[in-house]
Formats: sequence, C-alpha cells, structure tokens
Amino acid sequence: MRTKAATQSHPALPDVQELRRRARRLMDQGAVGNGSAADRTTLIRVLNGVLATWLVCILRHKRHCHMASGIHPALLQNANRKQSRSGPAVKGMLRFPGLPDFDAARLTSRSPSSYAEGKSLLGMIREDLVAERIAVESYSEIIRYLGDKDPTTRTMMDKIMGTGEQHAEEITVRLESLVPNQGLAA
Repeated sequence: MRTKAATQSHPALPDVQELRRRARRLMDQGAVGNGSAADRTTLIRVLNGVLATWLVCILRHKRHCHMASGIHPALLQNANRKQSRSGPAVKGMLRFPGLPDFDAARLTSRSPSSYAEGKSLLGMIREDLVAERIAVESYSEIIRYLGDKDPTTRTMMDKIMGTGEQHAEEITVRLESLVPNQGLAA
C-alpha cells in the first residue's frame, strides 16, 4: 500500500507527470529535446568556430607533413587525429537548426588560431604549439559561456579541451627535444 508521502515527489526530483506531459507535447522535436538554454545562434557560431579551428590546424599540419621530412610521421598523425576529432562539433551542431560551415573562404575568420606556417622545423612546431594553446584557451571560454545552459555541449567541449591539452603537452615534449635546455621561446 502506497502512502501519500510515497506518491509525492521530492523537491529535487522532477515531477514525473510533468515529464510525461512534456515528452508527449514535444514529440515533434525529435527523439530528445536539445536541452540547451544557450542562445542557438551564438551556439552555432561558437561550434562553427571550433570546427574552423580544427580545419585550419589540419591544413597547417598537412603542410608541415610535406615540409618536414624528419618529423613527417608525427605531424601526419597529428593531422589525422585532428581530422577525426571534428565529428563531435559537427554532431553537436546538428542538434540545432544550423548547419556546419565548411566554407574555406571563411575558415580563418572563424578560427581563433591563424594559419601560421613556420619557416623551419622548429618554427612549424612552435606554431603548432601556439595554435593549440589558442584553441585550448578558446575552448575554456566556450565552456565558461555554456556553464549550465547546455550540459551536453559543455561535456563535449570538456572532452575536446582535454584532448587539446594532451596534444599541447605532446608538442611541448617534441619541441623540448629539439631545443633542450634552451626553453620553448629560444
């Protein structure tokens, strides 16, 4: 036998009846609501910036693959890894009524990092580290902007930022191996 107290919901728990009504009312929006309280236009612009950052980095890494014969495998691996990571941002955008922007003419204007090539092997790796640091910082700002407004996108950005931090660490190790005991700015 259920008591009256057992049928009432706890204030911290959702009202089951309201959840059921809302699910039926919003069925035309697809399998799951987007769950975002963030401004959709801003969110799509931000995610397109993340995508542009990746694409610019992929292009830079691909160029470095061809220019730096001594470190070619590592740079090719970096480019391929970046390319495989663009999927979550594209999938994240598809939750909203906006499309991923792959227009090459607008890539560098949407990306916080620039397409700086580097004139030597050392210069190329430094440019990669600068770009990765810029990307990580911009991801951190995106995460702060999202706050609790869009937990799904924030979780995606947390993962992307973690991967970016790991990649920056790998670049730092590579750079330090080329200029031991001289510091990264040497």
